[in-house]
Amino acid sequence: MVKTMPTRILRPGLRTSEKWNATSYSAQSLYIGILLLVDDFGRYEARPTLLHAECRGLRADAGNVQATASDLRALASNKLIEIYEVEGREYLQMTNWQERVRVKQSRWPANPRADAGKRQQMPANDSSPRADASKCPPPTPDAVIPTPGAVIPTPAPSPSANESNSRTEIVQYSEAEADLKEISKRVFNRSIAIWNPDWDAGLRDAMPAEREQWEALKWLYSLPGNHEIFTNTRVPGWTKRRQDITALIQNLNREQQKSWVSRRDYFDYLAQQKKNQEDEPEGYLGMQPA
Repeated sequence: MVKTMPTRILRPGLRTSEKWNATSYSAQSLYIGILLLVDDFGRYEARPTLLHAECRGLRADAGNVQATASDLRALASNKLIEIYEVEGREYLQMTNWQERVRVKQSRWPANPRADAGKRQQMPANDSSPRADASKCPPPTPDAVIPTPGAVIPTPAPSPSANESNSRTEIVQYSEAEADLKEISKRVFNRSIAIWNPDWDAGLRDAMPAEREQWEALKWLYSLPGNHEIFTNTRVPGWTKRRQDITALIQNLNREQQKSWVSRRDYFDYLAQQKKNQEDEPEGYLGMQPA
């Protein structure tokens, strides 16, 4: 079964949200771009250079990175996002996030201030493992991003479950480095005996990676060069191109996303081809000349 990326929904209440209307059009545009980047926990990196490239890289009127940084601060000051720091790197969290969570672990760390606040608010004598759903307050008017199927958060898994999940859902640096060396050897006939220091920044920037996207990248780079995904020009905009090993590592985040979309589109194409064949009546040969 082909997995699909989660659908993000803008609710009608967004139009009348005071927080939303207190921001500029430019900041609102950035907010929507961020909405399409965050994971199921509503988190992403808060680097203006990365957000500018991801959300505005194709727009000629997008301004510069400094303008994106200003819009990011505006979203934070109006409490549409929270920006926090973990181990010297800044991350963002969408506020009032109520998306359905499909994975057990976020790719990005949680806000330590939020975690500390939750611990302080927990009653000392509360031994209940789960909150009472009937006592949960209704969503506020500013909760602008809830989607159907939103669930009440469940208790965090045990440390052993977290460790097991990190091996299955998340790809770390060492595993990715080994995979890239294998790709370089198998696809580009280039054995990497010593890791190029210039590649380190690109790899660290992309780690940890979601396994689903990482496996899609490995799949795309394992295909033969004459595979139809690279040669089929009958489907507009479908023909894909692989990077060389240096460009692959330097653009690893983008290549993972491109590979995921390529695999999804390819299997959707195959499924449609199969459906078209099944829908044809037996013995049907198309319109014949009179």
